[in-house]
Amino acid sequence: MFLAFLLTQILSQLVQFGMEITVDVVSEAAPLIIQQVQIGLLVSPNVFRPSHTRGDKDFDGNGPNTIITTNLGATSDGRTLQASVSSFFEETKSDWTTFTGRTTSSVDIGGLYPGWRIDSILSSTSDELRFVDTDHSLDIFGGSTPLVQRYEIQGDKDGGIFGGDDDPFVTLLFNPVQVRLRRV
Repeated sequence: MFLAFLLTQILSQLVQFGMEITVDVVSEAAPLIIQQVQIGLLVSPNVFRPSHTRGDKDFDGNGPNTIITTNLGATSDGRTLQASVSSFFEETKSDWTTFTGRTTSSVDIGGLYPGWRIDSILSSTSDELRFVDTDHSLDIFGGSTPLVQRYEIQGDKDGGIFGGDDDPFVTLLFNPVQVRLRRV
């Protein structure tokens, strides 16, 4: 009690000398919040190769129709930040060669910031890219939201006169993710 009285006296004297004082009062019952923490995310593995699911493994110049979906979320206990990437590559005709897959990467927030949990994700939490691959080149796109900075995608490739198996892949580069943490 005496300490509170002394603090009040000191603050009132500082105000008399023209100093602006801001005091944040935090109840012990309320959790403390960190405004923003930036977390770097990597998809593991760095190059994601979906599995062959239908057809003969050769797009043969027929697309593919390509859909890449990226989602970001926190586990229910708030200890882990997770990014998932789903890919779908489908030939536009003939035997409908298809490759699909999903990969998930995570960041252990509880390990990086002991005693803290994710309160909310302040960044965008999803991104989707749809296009038809019309050549044999590496396709490079920016993300449609601030979550993904860059996609590098290989769908169809030139198999030469004898054709050859395609091996589509996705490489993602994320923007830094901002999260709000709370003390537990």
